[in-house]
Amino acid sequence: MEDRHNAVLSIDTRRHTIRIHQATYRMLGQPRVVELLLNPGNRTLVLLCADADAPGGQGLKVYYNKRSCDLRSKALITRIQDTLGLMNGYGNYRVRGVVNEAGSIAVFPMDCMRAGEGESRGENRDGNTL
Repeated sequence: MEDRHNAVLSIDTRRHTIRIHQATYRMLGQPRVVELLLNPGNRTLVLLCADADAPGGQGLKVYYNKRSCDLRSKALITRIQDTLGLMNGYGNYRVRGVVNEAGSIAVFPMDCMRAGEGESRGENRDGNTL
């Protein structure tokens, strides 16, 4: 059984993609649709397994491949950048979180986000060092 404290989410600001790592996706029960909720008060991002048929739902379709699941939302990534003041520029970011006991919600504290390849060197969209 996977460790419920080892949920991993990556955010690619260049491609406007939020990537759920495969182990995290399995812990969540492999949903077809998820909702991402941003709480600016306690600076967390919550990933909620959603019902695809929920009226008025704002779920994102999950694009699954062999290593991960991708969600595409330029609006959400821009909102995270503007609201929390995180992820300046273009690059990859990784954040670790916790999946609840029922396996339907994952919580990611955005203050624990780490810059990945490229961003830590201050590269812009074209890969030129700033």
